[in-house]
Amino acid sequence: ILYSCYSGSCPFRVRIALALKNVDYEYKSVEVLKEGGEPGDQLSPEFTKKNPMQQLPVLEIDGEPISQSPILYSCYSGSCPYRVRIALALKNVDYEYKSVEVLKGGGEPGDQLSPEFTKKNPMQQLPLAIIEYLEEKYPEPRLLPDDIVLRAKVRAIAQLIASGIQPLQNVSVLRRLEAGKKLEWTTHFITKGFQGDKNIAENRENIGSIQVRVSAF
Repeated sequence: ILYSCYSGSCPFRVRIALALKNVDYEYKSVEVLKEGGEPGDQLSPEFTKKNPMQQLPVLEIDGEPISQSPILYSCYSGSCPYRVRIALALKNVDYEYKSVEVLKGGGEPGDQLSPEFTKKNPMQQLPLAIIEYLEEKYPEPRLLPDDIVLRAKVRAIAQLIASGIQPLQNVSVLRRLEAGKKLEWTTHFITKGFQGDKNIAENRENIGSIQVRVSAF
């Protein structure tokens, strides 16, 4: 099902792509400009459920809406969400930001542990938008090299940060260490990780350099 307005340029692009792919679809018109200053159908509660940003077009596949405006559930200070925000900025992707409070005062559990958020991500972690997904959906500018060897190297660096360094900086890990051991323990493993290949593969921003910059910051 394609929810669209006939005159809009963005929906027009989607209709062209569907035609070129010979995809059969149901067309549902959304009136975005009404006479007398009345709000358009895209502002209705029914449509907002399909796309909270209230924009067109929205392609619904098997009941799942696919819009051009992603939502990033994130906390502003976290390093992992920071990496995703960098990728979104490099790719000039417009998105809606929804803050998730992961550390509350008085020992209260964060919003990521709520039943509502758990439905979105059973791991109860941030962020929900993944850089690899962004690379596939928004291919320009490229964050992975064209060369297969360099691409593997960049992914290896990213995995080193994501699996071997960044987890040691998480509050959930550090709170289980004695106060005097935290700095010594994390410094040892982080330094060991950075002693790996310092060539981030190609002299431009990529998935590996994003991971390293945020960890160093």
